[in-house]
Parts: sequence; structure tokens; C-alpha cells
Amino acid sequence: MVTFEPAKVDNASDPEKVMESMKRNRRISRDMTLETFVNEGYYAHLRGEYVYRRVKAKHSQTKKLLLKILSKDTILQAIPISNLFLLRNTPGTFELLKDREDIVEINTNQKFLVDLDKDETHNHGKLFARVNPAKLKRMLAMDTDPDIQWNIKTIGADSVWKNGKRGEGTIYAIADTGASFTHPVIQKNYRGLKDDGAFDHNYSWWDGVREKVPLARASSCPVASRQPCDDQGHGTHCLSTAAGLGGYGVAPGVKWIGCRNMDAGLGSTVTYLSCLNFFLAPHDLDVNIWKKGCS
Repeated sequence: MVTFEPAKVDNASDPEKVMESMKRNRRISRDMTLETFVNEGYYAHLRGEYVYRRVKAKHSQTKKLLLKILSKDTILQAIPISNLFLLRNTPGTFELLKDREDIVEINTNQKFLVDLDKDETHNHGKLFARVNPAKLKRMLAMDTDPDIQWNIKTIGADSVWKNGKRGEGTIYAIADTGASFTHPVIQKNYRGLKDDGAFDHNYSWWDGVREKVPLARASSCPVASRQPCDDQGHGTHCLSTAAGLGGYGVAPGVKWIGCRNMDAGLGSTVTYLSCLNFFLAPHDLDVNIWKKGCS
């Protein structure tokens, strides 16, 4: 696993630098003033694109240099956000790279075992119905008068709600064991839920586990799952606390997107970075970021 010098994105905090870049890329009028760019929301909207363009350009440049000394089949996976390449350990690869000054680190794809409770996956509907049928009915309806939970009251989030601030207009991203997207507390504000009730998981879900993580136990989620899946329950729990409806989440007005970065509690450098890469530039389910980088 080789990490090259990352893209320089410090200028993202400088509105004038971002504005000039957007003008060069014909994203805004060349006559736009800095005052207009900042005060009318262009800067807030486009600085993320500025970072994306810088990251993508640097990664593409690095890949071209890498392919001059290594074969295409040597590159197993590529993560633009950190300018990282997971390489096949063929004879001579290390010798070709070890003295390059543009390389920040050469390492293995480290595994991380997260100490989670044993598997908590279950049929949420049956569980809640068995415990409290009336409560399940309210959760499914997500009434305007929800049962506000103790944690929400403790931090005063419900007081903020009274001022009309519930997170609307914000996309919340979670990278964890996954997400049970049909859970009644989080289903209705999943960004992949369309107005007609159907689901489109493109740009709203990515499975960072593209192949079975070595030494990971059996998982209820398939590798490279094309819909949100949670093989442990921790991700669904955290997501509900942050963005759940019905008095459970701090910011119920947000829309959420998700990524699975662990295979039955075992993640790796690449699975974690894959999720962060998706959050920087959400893509569809079929894009081959491992070979092409962000598109």
C-alpha cells in the first residue's frame, strides 16, 4: 500500500482562490465579483467542488507517473482522497518505489478489529411489535408529536427544534458497520428514498467492503452490497441517534447517506478510506473507483 503526496487544498479556505479556479473552469461568470461570490452562496456551494477537482487532478497525475514504472495489473485499488494505491506485491515493486521522494508512506493494508457487542442484527419490525405494538405504530407513522427520548432532552436538542432548526438542508454521512435502511426510525430521511416510495441507492450508499476482509468472520451482508446493509447493528444505532425520526435523533431534518467500512467488525485502511472517498464525491453503484478513481 503506497501513499503519495496528497493534493494541496489549503486554498479552499480562501474565497478568492476558489473563485478564480471556478472562473477558469467556467463554472461561474468571469465578471463575477468576490462580494457576489461570497454573499450569494457561490463560495459555500463550490468550495467542495474545488477540493474535489484538486484531489482528482493530483490522483490522476500520480497514477500516470506510477504506470510508467509499473504494469496496470499491479494496481489493485486506488483511493483518490488520500492519493493511495493498493499494489500487488510482485517481485521488485518495493525496490522500484522505495527511493521516490513523492511517496509519503509504504505500508501494508492494516486490519482493525473493532470491539463491538455480538451480532445484533434482527428484524426490527418484529422486535418492536413484540415489545410495544403501539410504539411501533407511532414510529412507522412518525407523528408530529413524537416520543422525545431522554438523550435529546439532556442535550437540549428539542429546544433547538422549537426554533425550526432540525437539520434541514444538510446531508449527514455515516461510515460504520452499515445501516438497516428500512428501519422505521431512519427510513424516511434516507436520501435514497424517492418521492414515489421506491429506492435508488446510487449516490446515497457505498459498500467499502469490496472483497472479503481476511480473517473476518461470516457476515450477513454480501460483499459490495448494492443496498444499505448492517451486519452488526452498531451503524444503525449510531445513525438513529444522530438523525433518527420520532424523537430519537438529534437532527431529524437531515438526509443521510451511508457506507459500510467494516466486514463483521473487521475493517482495513482501504475500507475506511473508501468510505471517506465516497463522501467527498458520491458516485453510483457501478463506478469502478478501484481502477479509475472518482468520476
